Amino acid sequence: AEWAGLRTALGDPSWAGGGQFATALDRRRNQDELDQLIASHTRGIEKYELFAALQAQGVPAGPILNEADAYSDPHFAARGVFRSVKHPLAGTYDYPSFGAKWSGIDIAWGVPAPLVGQDNEYVYKELLGYTQEQYQHFLDENLAGTQYPRPKPSA
Repeated sequence: AEWAGLRTALGDPSWAGGGQFATALDRRRNQDELDQLIASHTRGIEKYELFAALQAQGVPAGPILNEADAYSDPHFAARGVFRSVKHPLAGTYDYPSFGAKWSGIDIAWGVPAPLVGQDNEYVYKELLGYTQEQYQHFLDENLAGTQYPRPKPSA
């Protein structure tokens, strides 16, 4: 059924009508040539047009997208694949979300990457059990990273 749908979507080209592509086994045995013929036949067709034509015939298909295409793809936009995240230093950018979707479940995300040292106090005091005085010592001695490293000037 998918082969018949592919042939219909492609306008039933003469090379697809039988012979070395008559059966699924024949198509598998001649896969390289079949791939070349399909690629040659579809080269001038816009990817979304081909995608729609194939799916209309029951052929599982999707366009091959580069990164720029993915960010502007209407299907991805409708599914909320990319979400904007605001970072206090880097600004606001769209990031890919979790790809799978489940009915009735929204995967919560969108928290930007932490700043350097943002969670230090919690980690040192709450998780590791250091006192405020010990934590202050780590800060005073620059042992708890709270700033981005700065290169030392060369002489």
